Amino acid sequence: MKDFDTLRSQREQRERTFKIAGREFQFRPALPAQTYSLYLELMDKMAEGHWPEGSFDTLNATMLALLEPDYRDVWAEAIGDGGANPVSFEDIAEIIDYCVSVQTGRPTKPPSVSTASGGNASTRSTDVSDSPEVPARLSSI
Repeated sequence: MKDFDTLRSQREQRERTFKIAGREFQFRPALPAQTYSLYLELMDKMAEGHWPEGSFDTLNATMLALLEPDYRDVWAEAIGDGGANPVSFEDIAEIIDYCVSVQTGRPTKPPSVSTASGGNASTRSTDVSDSPEVPARLSSI
């Protein structure tokens, strides 16, 4: 039997902090599905070039749903601080993506550099292969 309570408990043990605008924050181990759904709808519309009215409100509501309650007032200060380095719309979207990645166990760092490719330490897993091309007549075997 798959024990989802155990999985939830494991998610709660993950590191759930980030820092922006000189302030540290802690986010919840899970985001309510309905809140994330609204956020995804907004991101889809924005990807199509539409900026619906209330976009910032949706983004901010998503952040508030992500944050542990003790950090919500600090968040309000951070986004309301129009100082020299204000928190931008893009910053908030990146923070949400990071938090959801941690919550779901997706990688949050770029792929590491591979050194097993014969000494070329700068080869990434997405680079073109050094292997010879397999002739078409052999590729179906």
